Amino acid sequence: MRNLTYSSWPFKEDDEWPDYIFDTTGWVSHSIAPTTKFCYLTVLEGWQWGRVKADQFPDGFDDFFPAWLQSLLGNVVTVNSIRKKIEMTADSGDDLAKFYWYGRLIDIFMNFEPIEIDDDALDMAEDDNWQRGDDDDERRRLRAMPNPTF
Repeated sequence: MRNLTYSSWPFKEDDEWPDYIFDTTGWVSHSIAPTTKFCYLTVLEGWQWGRVKADQFPDGFDDFFPAWLQSLLGNVVTVNSIRKKIEMTADSGDDLAKFYWYGRLIDIFMNFEPIEIDDDALDMAEDDNWQRGDDDDERRRLRAMPNPTF
């Protein structure tokens, strides 16, 4: 009798109202309470995920979006494979496997790490010297190049 759904309540006689009240109590206890718990836990885990990502990406969207995009592009083959598996399980009617592959897909979209930037790769000392004109070899090379004629 748990989780019994009625489109309308049948007509009750005066002596049957206690059953009606008991059925409503059972419905609230066994259907609404677990649903509310799962909804609350989903919101709580979403908030915790947001806090973890906020700690990982202190500069906000400027760090978050490139890392998410890099992760997504790095997993293109995996995402395409999962998409095919979801189609196969949907055609076969295997809902449990389909939910598993949807969970894997969500995991790929949601779990990613910040981009590690190598500070040495951003060192522009050589370019700075060229822009200031300190590099005599580069100037000689540029002078030796023929002028283009149009």
